[in-house]
Amino acid sequence: MILASVTAILSTLYLQQGLFDPNQGDVGLYEWFVRHVTVGGTPYKDFIVEYPPYALLVFALPWLMGSFDYLLYFMTLVLVLDLGIKLILYVIGRKETGPRAFLPLFLYSVTVPFLYFFILQRFDLWPALFSLVGILLFSRKYFALSGAVLAVAVWLKLYPIVIAIPIFVLAWRLGRWKRFLVGGVIASLPVLVASYSLPWWRFVAFHGERGLQAESLYASVLWMGHFFLPMHMIWLRTNNWYEVLGFTVALFTPAIKIFWAIMVAYSVYVSSKVLWYNADAGQTADISIEILSRVTLFPILAFVVFAPVLSPQYVIWLLPIAVLSTFRGNIMPAVLICVASTMSTLFYPVPNYFGPGLNIWETAALLTRNVLLLSSWILLWREYRETDREKKELFDTQSRA
Repeated sequence: MILASVTAILSTLYLQQGLFDPNQGDVGLYEWFVRHVTVGGTPYKDFIVEYPPYALLVFALPWLMGSFDYLLYFMTLVLVLDLGIKLILYVIGRKETGPRAFLPLFLYSVTVPFLYFFILQRFDLWPALFSLVGILLFSRKYFALSGAVLAVAVWLKLYPIVIAIPIFVLAWRLGRWKRFLVGGVIASLPVLVASYSLPWWRFVAFHGERGLQAESLYASVLWMGHFFLPMHMIWLRTNNWYEVLGFTVALFTPAIKIFWAIMVAYSVYVSSKVLWYNADAGQTADISIEILSRVTLFPILAFVVFAPVLSPQYVIWLLPIAVLSTFRGNIMPAVLICVASTMSTLFYPVPNYFGPGLNIWETAALLTRNVLLLSSWILLWREYRETDREKKELFDTQSRA
């Protein structure tokens, strides 16, 4: 406990130094959205917004705190969120027994300093925190509140939908799906009402038009390949990100997007089955936070690893839930995610990233990060496949009895 607590404090003090860093670009975009709304612009209609509707509320908070230093207020809020996650991990650890009780807090606190360059200047910690809280509330049997919090997470950054679906399946199995659904609907009402005048769904089309982002698993393989094979590749800035372009990329990108959708759907299905068979008919299931975090990590990993876009801040989505999965079972999936997260500093930000593209060593670091994330997904897949088989056999035996 002492080691984890000291690490958490030092981690926070290190991140605090980032409050004095200059604007790197993304926060400026968030402020730009708010400024256009304040002068009468309609999001998604008068100007493009690449985020779900509730993200705009997050962007508005620093403005409401005072417009003279938007960047400082934005980063201060993110630092508070980081403290909130550490506090949650600490409280959960105090209720656990055994040598792993404070391992999640230690792993998280050791890893986040390596994300120093961007963690305070991205809003990705918001949906990560809401996802964590939503799972925690479900484990405490606050089903309606859990549904509401997870719905907010979805309207912040879409990806938590892959968490909400398996959780809803478990709620159905427990006979608590109405509470969970009502909570989600209530939290979604503002978005549903706004649909009459706010075409928020356009953000999905915006991302559908994106190409192969330079840091994705596929792009890292192709970019490494162009050092050894006669493949014409271009590392180019498009909008607010970098993509790898070329004939080979154009040939495979449509298939990559389909493959991503299939793998995410498959991972959600596997997680849902594991949670379904984890609940005995008519009895209380094991819905502890460690079980829920371990199972829901699987589809989030699929969403990140197999996507045609894998920005450096996406690992923030994984960390809080990944470290909680270390309470039980094999800790290697979480450790691999943490190690992969620390490798971001080896290729981002570097001068070549904003220029002609990563050199061979920087590309090797990028590729290694992606392979580690993929390996984490494979380890969980092997574990869940075996768990799914065992639970199904037990369920079939009980049903026949």
